[in-house]
Amino acid sequence: MIRLDGEPPRSWMQSTGLPGTRPSSNLASSASPLALTFAGPPLIHVRRDIPYAFTLDPGTRTTILTEDSLGQNPSVEYIIVWPAVNPAGDPFAGKQPCVSWGVNNPQFPATPDQYGCGGDYVPGLACLTDDLDIGGGAMPPIPPIAPFTGNSHPQYLPGQNAKVCIAQHGFSSGTGAATGSIIYWTKVIDQSDTGIRLP
Repeated sequence: MIRLDGEPPRSWMQSTGLPGTRPSSNLASSASPLALTFAGPPLIHVRRDIPYAFTLDPGTRTTILTEDSLGQNPSVEYIIVWPAVNPAGDPFAGKQPCVSWGVNNPQFPATPDQYGCGGDYVPGLACLTDDLDIGGGAMPPIPPIAPFTGNSHPQYLPGQNAKVCIAQHGFSSGTGAATGSIIYWTKVIDQSDTGIRLP
């Protein structure tokens, strides 16, 4: 679910990046974002007319969000519900999502670094709040620790605020067709074209 502001729902797009429409009545105001995705492909809910593309590669568990805000710098909030994972071989237990911003077509290394990320990705920092209404106030400062210190990407160096942060990250037991699986989800706030990946 991508929430850009408090305007009424207007359009939907599936994770393939192809535009589509559904009546706004398909989303109950109290519906869980997880319940919207268990029965089929992830849906991205947009509440404002900003052109964007959202892709999800289930094989690599990577998402890319690009938007054209016409020179504005909007804060964007969305929830990614990742494909189901078999609990007997859960490769994501105890790891946090990796994030990338300021890089077109971010690349993930064949062998991740000791933090589970690397290449064009760094570990996602926790947001200072999950209140989208304060815009940049949700973005955490980049700490002076590895892998940020000495990073070859200047946008990840300490002394500035991140442009993407993790507001919430968790998991749930699968239901319906996903019964017996684990479903991870990540709530993201970002201010840039962004890549998100489970390590």
